[in-house]
Amino acid sequence: MAYQNVEVLEQQELHKKTWFQRFRNKLAVAGTTATALAVTAPANAAGLEDVGTAITAQITSAEGIITMVLVAAITITALIVGYKKINKGANAA
Repeated sequence: MAYQNVEVLEQQELHKKTWFQRFRNKLAVAGTTATALAVTAPANAAGLEDVGTAITAQITSAEGIITMVLVAAITITALIVGYKKINKGANAA
């Protein structure tokens, strides 16, 4: 069955962008990033020794914190196991 009283619409052509129009925003971001890195890299190079010292201090303090957490976990586990062994009730392990 053919359509009656129907007007055929032709599809409009989409606007075709050029390569530059498609990638100009990405090129602008890349250019801005490269410029920012080129300007700030020499300024930050002088403080690299201070950054290394700060990172070493942070790692040392993190090792201490991790050791304390592990000791606390082992202590709590030992207390629970000891309580279960002493308490020979129905819920004992």
